[in-house]
Amino acid sequence: MIKEREARFSGYFGEKSDIQTFNLWKQNILDKGLSLNQTICEIIITHIKKEQEKQIIRSIKDDLFYAIRKAIFASMSSVYKEFQIRKTDENFKNKILNSKLDLISNILFKNIDINDEIFDEPSPKALNESLYFIQKAKNDEKTLKFLNETLTKNANKTEKIFDRFSKGDIFDEIHEEKLKKEIRNKNE
Repeated sequence: MIKEREARFSGYFGEKSDIQTFNLWKQNILDKGLSLNQTICEIIITHIKKEQEKQIIRSIKDDLFYAIRKAIFASMSSVYKEFQIRKTDENFKNKILNSKLDLISNILFKNIDINDEIFDEPSPKALNESLYFIQKAKNDEKTLKFLNETLTKNANKTEKIFDRFSKGDIFDEIHEEKLKKEIRNKNE
């Protein structure tokens, strides 16, 4: 059980370079007339408090990130729905226009006989598309597929970068620099 009135710790340096660094720092502290124990305690407490601050800031950052993400999703869902409705409507209209153009081109090139029935209920032959446009559509489909794959890869890269940023702690470097500065100030 840990006593709340006091806490103790001891440290050990095994590396020769660490021992030399510590001894130089220790001599510097003693030359200033400061208590080595008190200085070490202040450094440890400062570091602990900074770590706690980092955890709090991280928690706030995560909460804020998810709140903003939910808000964006909620606000964009109606826009996305409207976009999907319009896209579907445009696709239907394009199919009708293409059928009309196929009928007109087949009439112009005399691929079919003109009569009243052809306008009321066109035969499959009347709605045949030119081989050129069929091939063009296939080529465009391949190009579109390639473009979609490229855009998806770029979006995935961006998402991975964003995930690394959101999971990483942007405050690590800031706190580390502050801690190093505080230690340097104690040494001077």
